[in-house]
Amino acid sequence: MNDIIGYLLSNYSDASRFELLSSEIMQLEGYRDIKVIAGVNDQGVDGVVERYWEYKTEKQTIVFQFTLQDDIGGKIERTIKRLASAKIDYRQLVMVTRGKLSAEKQRTLKTNIRTEYDIGLELFEFSTIMIRLADLSNGIFHRYFPDPEKQIAILKTNKVKPADLIEEELLKVCLAFSFEPRATITRNSMLEEVVLAVLAIANESLTTDGIVGKAEECLKTKALSNKDQISACLKRLLDKKRVTFNVDKYDLSKDESIRLNYAGDLFKRERDSVVLDIVDDICKTYLRKVPEVERNQLINNAKEILVYYFRLNGIELASNFIAGEKQTLVYKTGLARLLELAQNRVEPKLGEYLLTAIGEALSNPEKEQADYFAGCSRSYIALQVMNIDPALSQFQLTRLKTKTFVLDTDIVLTCIVDELPLCITYRNIIKNMTDAGIRVVIPKDVMNEVVNHLNIAPRTYDYFHHQYGGISTLNEDLAKELIHNILVLGYWYKCKSSVWMRSGRDYFFQYRADYYEPAKAMEFIMDILRDALPKVEVGELEDLLKIKLDPAEVGRYQEAILKISEYKKNKGLRSEDQWKELARVDAKILSSIRLYKTSTGRTESKQILGEDIYVVTDSGVFISAISRAGGIETISTRPHILATLFGLIGQGQIDSREYVRLFENPILQKTVEGCFGEIKVLLAAGLEMRNKKLTRLRFDVEQKLHDYINNFRKSENEEVEEAVKDEKYYDLIKAARGLGYKTSDLLEDAIKEKELKDDEVEKLVKENEELRTALIGFGKRKERWLRRFDRLRKQG
Repeated sequence: MNDIIGYLLSNYSDASRFELLSSEIMQLEGYRDIKVIAGVNDQGVDGVVERYWEYKTEKQTIVFQFTLQDDIGGKIERTIKRLASAKIDYRQLVMVTRGKLSAEKQRTLKTNIRTEYDIGLELFEFSTIMIRLADLSNGIFHRYFPDPEKQIAILKTNKVKPADLIEEELLKVCLAFSFEPRATITRNSMLEEVVLAVLAIANESLTTDGIVGKAEECLKTKALSNKDQISACLKRLLDKKRVTFNVDKYDLSKDESIRLNYAGDLFKRERDSVVLDIVDDICKTYLRKVPEVERNQLINNAKEILVYYFRLNGIELASNFIAGEKQTLVYKTGLARLLELAQNRVEPKLGEYLLTAIGEALSNPEKEQADYFAGCSRSYIALQVMNIDPALSQFQLTRLKTKTFVLDTDIVLTCIVDELPLCITYRNIIKNMTDAGIRVVIPKDVMNEVVNHLNIAPRTYDYFHHQYGGISTLNEDLAKELIHNILVLGYWYKCKSSVWMRSGRDYFFQYRADYYEPAKAMEFIMDILRDALPKVEVGELEDLLKIKLDPAEVGRYQEAILKISEYKKNKGLRSEDQWKELARVDAKILSSIRLYKTSTGRTESKQILGEDIYVVTDSGVFISAISRAGGIETISTRPHILATLFGLIGQGQIDSREYVRLFENPILQKTVEGCFGEIKVLLAAGLEMRNKKLTRLRFDVEQKLHDYINNFRKSENEEVEEAVKDEKYYDLIKAARGLGYKTSDLLEDAIKEKELKDDEVEKLVKENEELRTALIGFGKRKERWLRRFDRLRKQG
């Protein structure tokens, strides 16, 4: 019954009747004295309640607005302006909308309206209306939907599916299962979803041959080419009463048709809610008012970006996990197209901010966003699996048990460092594999590199203190992209909501002691590893795989890896020998996998999991290295692809937010890379980014602080008087503070109770271990920095 109610409500289009429906629901919600204001000249008031309040002697007015519009934020703004223009005095605005609003969106809207207009805002959305309609005892549903079957029949005849929307329609059907809490994706359910999707797209009865033909025509897939398999699937669907059979044709059952149509509407609401939140944030961030036409174009662009981004999930599976296909860095090669979609028919810079905001949402999504993103990803990968292997015969647990998976250094480190958000996710993925009897190994060279990584972690910690006043100044997106030592990143997460951020270098060493014991480094970390990954094998890769490496080949791969750009970033954090050793470890893994594949000779071309061995990594280094060396071998796979594929055979599902955190995010990488030159100046000037969203940060440094940053940077690099340098520094700090940026904890501690006179800096440094560490490498320049800030403080 809920499917019927939801479907009818989603497609309700009578605005006048919706106002009456909303007023009845408001009476049930406690506003029994509501008066409905009918007519087109209502001045923004659809209903009103006037009450005396205990602490007021005069009447206080509550205004109601009922809307079928999807743009709730814009509707609220327009309503408030109309009420102000009509000089209507009220204390609270109640919006009743058929749209879907996340809890986070509701909190944001209420806070913003209270802050900007000093008005209380109450929101009643889709779920509230559904609850009241589903309670048939109150009679509301039958009053407003007197003949549901007739209304549904009319709606179905109005359903048009243009060719360019077929992919989206299929995705909706697949997501119908994802949005059901009881649903799990299995091989059978995948096939059933595709069959139901074809019947929904066709919107007519089809024979078995017709289903096969329609699938190939519309979906460009041979996923339904096995007629025996399709017949068995249709038999299951008949038993479940999801399809009907008449003579020789199949069609969706009435209930299934309603359910899928409602699921499609639900998908649209989930997508629109996610997209509108992102676009609204962009419009509020942007310097000028974004016209409605351009805002609507941003909405369309965002939808296209998400479709393309998640289509890349399937492409990555096809190119990177199927034997015989050349591996490519799918997301990086797709970045140019993503930017092109973002900038379609809008100002280019606005399109860039839209893409940044989507990258930011993918990096750390709200629950509603994560559910939508995860559903899209799983659906596209499931479709790709079906297209590659229609019978799903390849993807069985017995086949997986013949495979070997090698973990690279970053994967092992992430599994070890408890504070990292992905730690438990990675452990669960690997546990699902080993519990199923799949072989997972860690090379001894990787464990040596893990120990070295922990050993040199203080160098990274000191680097951020010397350059930017500490890791505490970074927000999460900057931390993930800039802190290349995983233990230091773990410390950032440890400190995120604690006082440790302000406690000094000694506390970092105290934290590291949980993972590193200098006297028995390998024994200590092996104990941690056995607890984290109990069934994983550790040893020399040559012994584990029974192969003999060719030193010359390892050397060639090592040289290829050293030339890859990511090995050149922050070179000062490792010595040249340490960089070479890291490259050698990866080269040995790459060479070992190639040799092992050659020795077994069991590669199954064009098959899912057709290779006998893969390296599990979240880095593109192996793909880049094999390509640079002229090879075409399938070498690696990513954790999120594994998580999806193992989920399809019932080897564990993971939470949506955990799943989305596994995605590769080139959008975020490109954004940080593009604007870090300016951000670095703010950090070096003693400002912190801890509570700034990346989209806002990028906008500020490019639009509002650009000139101040350039002037400050220019004065620092030129031979000018100190007074000029001070002036440019003051200007930058004042401008940044005006935008809500705070000074770093290091500076606040340094000037908290002291005036920094020329003769006091040295004494203060001696007393403050953290400050002493920060001053290494900066000397007199950092002293000037502190004195400038002190003079600025005195001037107010």
